[in-house]
Amino acid sequence: MLIAPLLSALLLNSLSTTPNGALIQNETTCYTTTAQKGDKIEVIGYTLQSIERGKKEDRDIFKIVIHQRMFGSKFDMRDSFIVDALDLHAIEFINERQGKQHVLLNYGSNKISGTRIASDGSKESIEVATQGPIWDANLWGVTFAAMPLTSGAQLRLPTFHYDKGLGEFNIQVKGLEANIWQLDIGEEGKPKAHYQIGQSPRRELGVKAGFYTTFIGGDCAELARPANPNNK
Repeated sequence: MLIAPLLSALLLNSLSTTPNGALIQNETTCYTTTAQKGDKIEVIGYTLQSIERGKKEDRDIFKIVIHQRMFGSKFDMRDSFIVDALDLHAIEFINERQGKQHVLLNYGSNKISGTRIASDGSKESIEVATQGPIWDANLWGVTFAAMPLTSGAQLRLPTFHYDKGLGEFNIQVKGLEANIWQLDIGEEGKPKAHYQIGQSPRRELGVKAGFYTTFIGGDCAELARPANPNNK
């Protein structure tokens, strides 16, 4: 007699840890990244992130582009995501480096398929079986902003990374301070990234990881220009 209520409780708990796409809004944001070098803090690059609601056939989606350019354009990476508008689970992912496609992933109902460029320059196939929705491990801040954040919560979300394979986000909600959620991301016993997520509107405000800090602001005009493939 207790089986049905127990299953209902487990299902409700599972649903409560799923991202809520309704919390995410269309926006374009420029971020600055700095590095601590001794007693100096240096700007090392910028990131331009755009979020736009759209349609893929009859499906409501978000198109998200995160374009990073660091170290005097020597590092140029552009990640393009198509995710479900309901809960941000992954549909398609493209990674470009120095203006050239490096990874292409398609997320199906029970498998992930695609290609990536190996270290020797050859093209490798990717095919991984999955069970249920999965989130792309390269989409950090937007995913965290859509999570059901409550003080003291420990949240986990299944992910896939094109180099690391299947994994998960480990999210510890430290609390809400001055309308800003404070999150620690990472496994216990390992270095963690500290994210700040705005409560209203829900959005990524910044992150600190090791010697690196990223925050809203800066000049992303350079990111509108094409990458130079000759920069290594």
